[in-house]
Amino acid sequence: QNDLIEIKNDKLLVLTEKGVDLIYLSSSPKNEVKDKIMSWFKKSNSDVGDVMDERNLLQSIYMKLNPKQKNVFDEAIEELVQNEFITIKDEKLLVLTEKGVDSIF
Repeated sequence: QNDLIEIKNDKLLVLTEKGVDLIYLSSSPKNEVKDKIMSWFKKSNSDVGDVMDERNLLQSIYMKLNPKQKNVFDEAIEELVQNEFITIKDEKLLVLTEKGVDSIF
């Protein structure tokens, strides 16, 4: 028996949690999300106070994440805030801090 997929309604194949785990072998999805966010700032040649708006956050980062990364997306942002690499403005803007700039350049 294959426990990576399930058959629903005798014709629909559905990936199981074990199947997802096999496809996305990442040991640290949260760190990958944090790296993607900070890499966006680096590629944009950002400086202290530069902002990633909600549109960029969704289109450039979130929509490209795998399911495991999406599950820890909010936690990753919170860790970046706790580590003082970014701050949150107006509940949806990520603002790069001096410590954030120092970490990417």
